[in-house]
Amino acid sequence: MRKILLLCFTALAFSSVAQAPTGWWNESVFYEIFVRSFYDSDGDGVGDFNGMTQKLDYLNDGDPSTQIDLGVNAIWLMPINPSPSYHGYDVTDYKAVNPDYGNMADFQNFLTEAHNRGIKVIIDLVLNHSSSQHPWFIAARNGDPNYRDYYRWENSHPGYNGPWGQNVWHQNYVDGKYYYGVFWDQMPDLNFNHQPVKDSIVDIMDFWLNTVGVDGFRCDAVKYLYENGNQLEDQPQTLAYWQEFRAIMDSLKPGAMAVGEAWTNTANVVPYATNDRFNFCFEFDLASSIQHAVNNNDPLAISSQMNTVQTSYDSLQYAPFLSNHDQNRVFTEFGGDEAKMKAAAGIYLTLPGVPFIYYGEEIGMVGQGDHLNIRRPMQWNDTPPYAGFTTGTAWQGVPASYLNYNVETLGNSSESVLNYYREVVRLRTMPQSHPLHYGDFSFQFNSHQNQVLSYERKLDEPIFNGGFLIAANLSNQPVTDIIVSVSQKIQDCPDCYFFDSFSPGYTPNKSWISNNGITQVKIDSIPPMTTTITLISPPFSVSETRANDWAPYPNPADQLIAIKFEENAPTNFEIIDALGRSVKTGAIEGDRLKVEELPVGWYTLRLSNDQHAEVHKILIRR
Repeated sequence: MRKILLLCFTALAFSSVAQAPTGWWNESVFYEIFVRSFYDSDGDGVGDFNGMTQKLDYLNDGDPSTQIDLGVNAIWLMPINPSPSYHGYDVTDYKAVNPDYGNMADFQNFLTEAHNRGIKVIIDLVLNHSSSQHPWFIAARNGDPNYRDYYRWENSHPGYNGPWGQNVWHQNYVDGKYYYGVFWDQMPDLNFNHQPVKDSIVDIMDFWLNTVGVDGFRCDAVKYLYENGNQLEDQPQTLAYWQEFRAIMDSLKPGAMAVGEAWTNTANVVPYATNDRFNFCFEFDLASSIQHAVNNNDPLAISSQMNTVQTSYDSLQYAPFLSNHDQNRVFTEFGGDEAKMKAAAGIYLTLPGVPFIYYGEEIGMVGQGDHLNIRRPMQWNDTPPYAGFTTGTAWQGVPASYLNYNVETLGNSSESVLNYYREVVRLRTMPQSHPLHYGDFSFQFNSHQNQVLSYERKLDEPIFNGGFLIAANLSNQPVTDIIVSVSQKIQDCPDCYFFDSFSPGYTPNKSWISNNGITQVKIDSIPPMTTTITLISPPFSVSETRANDWAPYPNPADQLIAIKFEENAPTNFEIIDALGRSVKTGAIEGDRLKVEELPVGWYTLRLSNDQHAEVHKILIRR
């Protein structure tokens, strides 16, 4: 059932390719990785770059026809710079990599292999503060005039604390003066009123974007760059700097992306995600509302927050997620309830925005309280004592639940949390799922509002005038005879039909209803804690679609690609590389395309004529 569903989605063609209002990130699902905890390749107990490279096929093997990878197409790496701390958020060298993880050649190899699979990579950029062991601060605390103003200094303690009551002025043991550090005395804040600091950051950005080749940044603690007296967050100069940062990034590498961590309520996040600052920011309030709704059988909690989100962000540019490296793991918050985990995943992975998965979320990893418990090693199998993470002694232990919740065990269970994630992520990242990438979002009334959350994702182009209908039963009981209003009008689309329902384990019956001119869908039943995802297909037949299939072959190819067709030949083509760049375009001569000049790797091939367009993944291999 599931394989048929996914293959059918792959076969869909569309008559007009939507013009992306933003960037490649809208077609991405990100996976957050703590390198130290992902996979250890050399037995020293610490995860490393080579370990990530070895596990890339778990994330995305680059072959869209396989079903065993997770299917994510973007990665966010927590800090990879040298640091005296295990977490890496106090950087000692912004243009180097942590030797615990390997060397720069190892990282470059990982980046190349990720790009060959069509995976974008962004890295944590920690600009608010450095480590107290950074050469800049060592020179500054010793009075070096070239670096003293890289940080803020006062002769005496100014007498105020930070946003959560913490001490923010720390005494320098060298001269007795006080330096500012909002988080910790080992993390002195950089002084953004000093132009050489900003110039150094431009140099760092250019190094990672162009010399190394990453695709963008996740920026940490973006609220705290500037201070005005005891006003320590969200200052006008901070917002102005992020506009400057965005303009510089766009000029250094057009198409690069930056996501901001402004951990606050939606109203205070919005300034960072608008007016040409960050491409988007994380939506913390939405994450909380999804957890609350699932734990308390309260779909209205999500409705309320999504109403706020819709009116807050330009083009619905924000990042939905469930939890991250600073929060209790979501499976712990759900009490280890797999149905809740699946229901929540089905919701947040079909909302607008750019979704992020925290490593191990998809296999039910647990952890709470101390951050060390939230950042434990990835659980690859049931091998004691470290779940296949290392052959040595792991830097941190794993919980006993690894025996049941690990990649190997869950991968062999068709109804597991892992396989649910694989299928929803695959659906989300398909080129044909443009309504999920760029489509409008609208709540749709249903007959069980206190139990069922229902919404549409719709894109205004002819082939997708039906879009996706999502209905989630967040109660602990089955709900039957659910009537859901939809925006599609039967009289405008008399031959529309339900393509399928993405509901592992069961297939609900659905039927059209017209009630006083209002189009509705009747769903016979939805089990408790279940999210259904249905494509309401537009009025074209399966046979018509198959007649227009333009299959490229051989695939993989080395020098030439032929296009198979019977009638209605494609006339134009465009080839896009794994970084989203158009590398070859033009008119098709006969039925052949020359690709001998293109480097090996995965590409997107767009074919079109005046009536039809298709997208195919091709692999060039020699």
